[in-house]
Amino acid sequence: YHKQVRHFLLEAIGGDTSLHDHEYDRVEWFSLHEACRRLTYQNEVNILYQAEEMLQRWLQYRRKEGQE
Repeated sequence: YHKQVRHFLLEAIGGDTSLHDHEYDRVEWFSLHEACRRLTYQNEVNILYQAEEMLQRWLQYRRKEGQE
């Protein structure tokens, strides 16, 4: 059996976490540090750090764009 997992980086623009999909028991928000602590696999921790880098670059771009 070969399992394939896809990760997405999304922006929440509304809604309510209590109205999540039935496939999940619950939905929670964590700080980056706490999320990394809770993850089981190192490759998922690496994915979170990559997402943080992407967000930092996006924020820098947005700040620069706002100054022009």
